[in-house]
Amino acid sequence: MKHFIKCILLLFLLVNTKAFSQTATEVINGCTDPAACNFNSEANTDDGSCLLQSSSTLVKDDCDSFFWNDTLRISSGTYVIPATDSLSCDSILELTLNQNYTTNSDTTVCDEFIWGTDTFTVSGPQTKTFLLDTDCDSTHTFNVTINSGDYTFSEETACASYIWPTNQSEYTQSGTYQFEYINDDNCPSLEELDLTINETHYISDTVLTTCDSYSWRGETYSQSGNYTKKYFTDFGCDSVRVLNLTIF
Repeated sequence: MKHFIKCILLLFLLVNTKAFSQTATEVINGCTDPAACNFNSEANTDDGSCLLQSSSTLVKDDCDSFFWNDTLRISSGTYVIPATDSLSCDSILELTLNQNYTTNSDTTVCDEFIWGTDTFTVSGPQTKTFLLDTDCDSTHTFNVTINSGDYTFSEETACASYIWPTNQSEYTQSGTYQFEYINDDNCPSLEELDLTINETHYISDTVLTTCDSYSWRGETYSQSGNYTKKYFTDFGCDSVRVLNLTIF
């Protein structure tokens, strides 16, 4: 009886060992590359069926647009063509596309705007077209505001001295004087004064006489003393003449 049981146990171990051996050595074909689109995590034998994703980088000299995969591309970027079934991969394109540029800016200047070899004296938009290093046409527009400096000129005539209201300075000599300033438009400006200074006169006459009286400038004096007459010069300036009279 013991011998029979022992035989049964040996037969049971032999059958299970054979089944285990067959299971451990079972071959599962498929794609074993984890980077492939159709990677089979259960496969233990690569059958050459792996499909790898298509990725390309393209730099185009075309300006503004590029036709790829039946679609017009108008800017640089990463573009993907989705897979059409489970056995294919997405296609990826890294596209660098040169482009035309249109830019504009505002500028405010005084009197004139110089751009390259051109000079503009009137406010308004000014546009130029030029080529980039990529040979793409580009345009730039300056919205120009041209302000002007102010200039004023005046002539003044005064006696002895003149205070110029513009700068509150006093002048005692004839000449041309200038005052520079920045106007409300932030532009350099100039005010100019042509000044004529006429002189006033002070004249003193000293007279000694033994006569009973003395006639001076239309008046007769019979006593010694100091006498004053005011008059205007040919330029209209107040002047003074003084008589120091001594009668013996």
